[in-house]
Amino acid sequence: MENTYFQLYEKMHKVPGINQNFFQDAFAYLIPRPCTIQILRAYLPIIEIGAGKAYWAHLAVRQTTQHKDYDCYDFKPKPNTFYPVKGGTGEVVANYNTDWNLFVCSPDYETDQLSESLENFKGRFFIFAGDKERLDKYTLDLIDEKFNLWREMPLPKFNSKKDDFFRIYKRLDFDVNTTFDPIH
Repeated sequence: MENTYFQLYEKMHKVPGINQNFFQDAFAYLIPRPCTIQILRAYLPIIEIGAGKAYWAHLAVRQTTQHKDYDCYDFKPKPNTFYPVKGGTGEVVANYNTDWNLFVCSPDYETDQLSESLENFKGRFFIFAGDKERLDKYTLDLIDEKFNLWREMPLPKFNSKKDDFFRIYKRLDFDVNTTFDPIH
């Protein structure tokens, strides 16, 4: 599937005065690299919290039941959504069994959206796209108590953006055999 956002970014990210907000409003807050979409596919099924317009989901799956998207706070259906999004808080994560992995892309850093999702998450892998430096101490402690960093890569950014990363965390009590590596 064509990643229009990344293609536009490749052509325009060095243009002086480029309006990053236009692209964020049209697509997503963060720019998915083609390899990050391939990685998301390897970790299906996924519950996505903070889906926004669900651009990442749109690229990762084609109308499948293996990707469920929720946008938590003050949810109102957005026009031009790329993939179906439902309203729900981090509590909806508790409705999914251990086969489902959690994806949180650029959460609302001013709320407990991420920590509430992590408290209710039962799966093996937590995938985070965003700025870890903006997470509160409680959320960072939850991540450290439950997960190890499994993979990490930088995400594309416009000149004005802080560093955002795509990180995959493995649950501490999940024993990954040496042959398991959905990325390679």
